[in-house]
Amino acid sequence: MSKLRGVILIVMDALRYESFKRALELGLLNNLAYIVSRGITFDRAYSLTNATDPSLTTILTGLHPLEHGIINHGPKVSPHEYAKALNTPSMTEVLAKRGWFNVAIDFLERWFLRWFNLYSSVHDPLLSSFSGKITLLVKNVIREGYDGIERVLKQVLLGKNFVSLSTLLRNPGIVTDLALRYLVYALYRKRKFFIMIHYWSTHSPYYASKQFFKQLKALKSVLLPYGVKDLPLDRVLKTIGNPYWREYLATWFSEAGYTKVSDVVLAYYAALLFIDKELGRLIKFLEYNGLLDEIAIIVTADHGESLGEHGIYFDHHGLYEVSLRIPLIFYYEPIGSSKAKGVALHNDIAPTILELANVEKSMIVNKYNLLNILDYDPRQEEPVIFLETFTEAKLGIKIGNYKFIKALNMKDAICRYCLRVHGGIKELYDLKKDPNEMINIVNEEKDLVRRLERKFSKVFLKFKTRLIASRIFSH
Repeated sequence: MSKLRGVILIVMDALRYESFKRALELGLLNNLAYIVSRGITFDRAYSLTNATDPSLTTILTGLHPLEHGIINHGPKVSPHEYAKALNTPSMTEVLAKRGWFNVAIDFLERWFLRWFNLYSSVHDPLLSSFSGKITLLVKNVIREGYDGIERVLKQVLLGKNFVSLSTLLRNPGIVTDLALRYLVYALYRKRKFFIMIHYWSTHSPYYASKQFFKQLKALKSVLLPYGVKDLPLDRVLKTIGNPYWREYLATWFSEAGYTKVSDVVLAYYAALLFIDKELGRLIKFLEYNGLLDEIAIIVTADHGESLGEHGIYFDHHGLYEVSLRIPLIFYYEPIGSSKAKGVALHNDIAPTILELANVEKSMIVNKYNLLNILDYDPRQEEPVIFLETFTEAKLGIKIGNYKFIKALNMKDAICRYCLRVHGGIKELYDLKKDPNEMINIVNEEKDLVRRLERKFSKVFLKFKTRLIASRIFSH
């Protein structure tokens, strides 16, 4: 362990485990397959929420959202939550005290800024200056040919997201360019490093180049998720109650030329293939510089994505497996390759990195890390608590084979995107018999529901208290 020179954390936004696994099995992901073959695969890995801000905060602190206090995302994060995050210690701060150099390639900023020595959107002139953004847009054109020209012209002529960071950093090629630049800088400074690379192309609207889209056309029927019908998209739009969300989807579909659900599903997979291609550049750089055996690589997602399951199209609301179950691969040459037996959670990542770095772990309250759940499942009888607040306000509890999901009231159960309730105010699924969560057995298992509500009443109260506080202090 002593020869560890750095850690690379690769976060693929909104990448669901089911699609990752299917793409691997179909031989579509050569570079991710290479990492899988040499690393430890956690086939039962979960995000604790379905939104980016609380998920990344959990990854970087080792704390559950109910512990670090960020339960909302983006514009819904209250000043109260923000202040709490600013006073929460992160794994990167611990590493920095030991001389590590910490870098993030992302555009979120917020409280994450103080956790890194360099944060790409602030410190990199290619992202912080207008001329730099123009340079990257030109590189986008060169990289993608006509596809790139088309995107830039639309941005200029329609005035939509022109040279915005979120537009630039949805291109996996630009993200990888920045990552390689910072790797060179870290190596030049001869410091141990932690680099978080956040790929956004699998977040809607999916960044799918025509090259990969065409490559996947023959697999259209194979890639459509179980139970999802290949509906015309105009029928899908009629199920969306929120006019702003409906307009967002309609504009995306129209500009991309998508007409059926399967078109958007192919775009999602095409975006994943683009990331895989770029990871090949990263792997080659590490191999060429003799670093691959001295660096730990963790590949995961911040949350999953629904591609039509439960009537949720191309987003990640709902505490269902498709939105919570994520890929997780851990590669470090001295540890070897295997399939882990335990359930892994986002809050296992920070203690793992601190363990590898052999530094102080007093900030970590989680007793598990990825290294001590390889050969057995210590969480087999322990509850896993999930939460969501962005489009619905619900709490989920996974214990044994069951998952119980509950909204605090009818208002919180209504999805603000679809303007209807997905699943019900209370939902119970037997994941062993019904892994796709298609049969809500809450009415058939009333005694079990009562026991779960009673047993976890304090957790529900804590969630309710945090939710109310965030709403009060947001005004």
